[in-house]
Amino acid sequence: MAESTLKTINLIIDSDLEQVELMDSCVNKLTQIFLNDAHKAYDVELACVEAINNCIKHAYNNLPNNEVKLTFSAYNDRLEIMVIDKGISLPNLKLDVALEFDPSDLENLPDGGMGLFLIQQIMDKVSYNVKDNTNTLSMIK
Repeated sequence: MAESTLKTINLIIDSDLEQVELMDSCVNKLTQIFLNDAHKAYDVELACVEAINNCIKHAYNNLPNNEVKLTFSAYNDRLEIMVIDKGISLPNLKLDVALEFDPSDLENLPDGGMGLFLIQQIMDKVSYNVKDNTNTLSMIK
């Protein structure tokens, strides 16, 4: 018998970094409802914001008027979150990312490049798939 979700919610924003705050607010509430742990809820929220920012910056090159979709599915034992876009795909995306700088050297921390590392560290499972010109980053907690 197939497992059914408790709830599936789809959120869509324009590929505009100014709209990420709206998506963040929605994810914040959803994680609080479905995760009974404030720390885990904050972590999942951070991973979602990083994934959405990466989508806008890299798949859409910061160009507005493109759709960024987040599908949030709650099960009894986990959350499955997908960030979906139709922008530039990353067929050689490495999900097993390591930091390439010294985190103790605070004066020389990079301005970017830590989003995928954070997502990988926060979420229990992360995968990336390209099918029919659609990119999907799947995250499970």
